[in-house]
This record gives sequence, structure tokens and C-alpha cells, in this order.
Amino acid sequence: MDLRTRSRLLLVVAAVAALATLVGWVVGSRVTSTADRAAGSRAPARSVITAPVEMRRLSTGMVTRGVVGSLATASGVPVVGPAGVARAIVTAVPVRVGRSLAPGAVVLEVSGSPVFFLPGRIAPYRDLGVGDRGTDVRQLRRGLARAGLRSTDEPGTYAVSTARAVRRLFARHGYVAPAGGARFPMSGVVFVAAERASVTRVAARINQPLADAEIGLATGDLVVLVDVEPAAADTIVVDATVELTAELLGETERGTVTRLLPGGGERPPRAVVTTNATLPAGWAGQDVRVEVASRLTAAEVLAVPVSALFRAGDGTVEVVVVAPGGERRPVEVGVGATAGGFVEVVPPHPEQLRPGTDVLVGTRR
Repeated sequence: MDLRTRSRLLLVVAAVAALATLVGWVVGSRVTSTADRAAGSRAPARSVITAPVEMRRLSTGMVTRGVVGSLATASGVPVVGPAGVARAIVTAVPVRVGRSLAPGAVVLEVSGSPVFFLPGRIAPYRDLGVGDRGTDVRQLRRGLARAGLRSTDEPGTYAVSTARAVRRLFARHGYVAPAGGARFPMSGVVFVAAERASVTRVAARINQPLADAEIGLATGDLVVLVDVEPAAADTIVVDATVELTAELLGETERGTVTRLLPGGGERPPRAVVTTNATLPAGWAGQDVRVEVASRLTAAEVLAVPVSALFRAGDGTVEVVVVAPGGERRPVEVGVGATAGGFVEVVPPHPEQLRPGTDVLVGTRR
């Protein structure tokens, strides 16, 4: 074998040896021993999850529906229909839910004749006309005056000036007054003990018999009436804060529960919600979303997350205080109201558990 051939052979052997060394290193770097695998599969050390003790008022929310109305209500439908007609039926419904009625407004049309809203406390019980005197005449004239139609007849008397005011009232709405205003039919008015009223319900349609028609009027301040399920009645308290949303109007108001009315028979208990600002007439009759904060504690109490409670072997309830250095110390506590994921806790001695103290709520790897 000549020198050149021997040199080539030596180079090939060296290359093969180097390649074998490289392959062995790569394979060795990817292979772990049983001990290495066991060490790598050990779970990492657990760390604790803590939460601070807080002073807070515990409350739970309840979402329900309510109707905007009034505790003072009246009917906008007369007791009788016009005299001399074959049938007392509804021939026009000029009002809608949410409308505010001023004195002299037309609430309904019955058999072609208008029914006016006027302030007054005595229900009409007779037709009035020129020459009549009495308390009901005085009330009619006072109501006409509220509508801007004053008369100058002798007090309590229906005479020429009163007839003129009646004629103008009918003409204002496009109607002709009976006998030129010399007569005012009892079927043509609903007297309501309020200067203004809001329409909360309209259950009347054209051709409907008068006896079946219903117009609901709110004569006091508008409030929200919330029917409460008996099971939830104990969680709603007076002074609870409320948020109201009228979806159809795109408006929101805030208020408080001011009264709780007991139920009776088939009627459920009812909460009365009064708003911070006076509700506009457009809210009358609206079905609204009601979010009530049903307060469970009257004042702030010492509270921790529910997950911070542990039951000891003897049945007592504890929380585990975690010191800044990691030291843990169990503290027996009494348990009070629970709401919103928090629970009221009462330690035997106040110094054992203070606001800001960290308590154990769980662990994580």
C-alpha cells in the first residue's frame, strides 16, 4: 500500500470516529435516566392563595319587573252613557298610556259624546243645567275654572256665564254642547281629586260596550309597584336601593323601597319604589326592569370570602390567618349573614381578626 493510499484511509477512519462521537453526544443529550425522569415529574411546591378580611355591608341583588303607577288611582270611565242613545259604546279613545291629563282633557268618547276630565271630589249624580244650584254646580264651575274657563254667575249657580263656559269647553275639542251649553250631562265628565292625572292603563277600543271599557288614571305621584314572591318578601327591606330601567323609553332612574304592602287573598305582597327624582308622565303604565339591592346587614360587618371557612374536627368553624412570613394560625369564628360570595365572621376576640388580615382561601401548584 503506497503512502497516498494509507493517508486517505487514515482520514476516513478519523471522520467516522468523529461522526460516531457526535451521534453519541446527541443521543445522550436526549435520553434521561429513571432518576432524572422521576425528579422531573414531581409536582412543584404548593403556594397559598389568600384574601384580606374586609369590613363591608353584605347585600344580595334581586332583578324583577314592576309597573309604574300610583297608590292614588281613579277611573276615567263614566258610570253611565249619554241619555237617549240606543247603545253606550266606545266611539273614540283619544288617550294613551303615559299621557298626562290637564283639566278639561277628553278621556273617552262614548256614543259620539266626549267625556271630560275635571278636578273634583264628588262623583256626578245628575245632569246639570241653567237654573240649578248646589255643591255639584260649585264643583263643576271650579273644575271649568281650572281648565281656564271662568264663569261669573252667582256662587253655586248654573246660569248664562256657566253655560258659556260649558259651550267653550265642548267647542275646544270640536264638539257641540247640549242645548248650547245650557245643559251639562253627568255622563260627560269624570271628576278626579287631583289637578292632573297620568294615564296608566287603557283597556278600551272602538265599538266596545262602555261597561267593558277601562281607563286607569294615576292621581298621585308616580311610583313603581313591584309584586313580590312570598319566598322573597323577607329579603326586600324598606330603604333598599333600586335601579329602574324603562326599556321602551331607553331611560334609567334610581330610587328606594319606601313601603312594603302585605298581600291578601290572591294578591301577593307588594313593594312600593319611590324614585329620587319625580318620574315624568311618560313613565306611567310602563313595565320596567327593577334591580333591588336587598340589604342583609344594616351596617358594615367583618367579612371574608366563603371559601375561607374551614370546619375543624370538633365541628367548629375556623379561618386560617396567614402571616407575612407564611406562618399559619387557625382562628375559630362565628358565622353570620352570607351574600355575594362573602360571609360575616365574628372571632372570640376582636384582636384575633382585623380588617386587612390575610386568610387562607385555597392553594395552587
